[in-house]
Amino acid sequence: MPPTRWGTFTRYIPYSVIVGLAVGIALVVFVGQLKENLVLDAYKEPAALTPKLAAQWNAIETIHPTAIVVSILALAIIVGVERLRPDWPGILIAIAVCAALTALLHLDVAAIGTRFGDVPKRLPAPPRPWYPLFASCGERTRASLLLARGQMCGAR
Repeated sequence: MPPTRWGTFTRYIPYSVIVGLAVGIALVVFVGQLKENLVLDAYKEPAALTPKLAAQWNAIETIHPTAIVVSILALAIIVGVERLRPDWPGILIAIAVCAALTALLHLDVAAIGTRFGDVPKRLPAPPRPWYPLFASCGERTRASLLLARGQMCGAR
């Protein structure tokens, strides 16, 4: 948002407040991703941070070691690519490598289909027009003219 220069107001906010906000957001995101990275099974995840941590601790027996290894591998690839080749897309490379290893070695890790159900094979159908498709030609013409008139006159 450079034209509005909203970023200039951050100079009036103390540095410790900005850092605290960033650390708090990072902590919430990290704790939210623990369930996915450790593949903790079937528990109701509360929204608040402390009960979420308690629920994750209670489900610790359901950890999948394979998922932990794949998560660590992905993190290592991302960090390694960032250090060795900063211009390369580290996250994309990590996803491709981990997906290939998972498919080739038939690893038991959660995927989109196993976690959220089957992914649709095609796009949804577009919505039907507001006037009936099987109306007579005259009715469709009148509807089109009314629609055009409303757009030209700034329908109120």
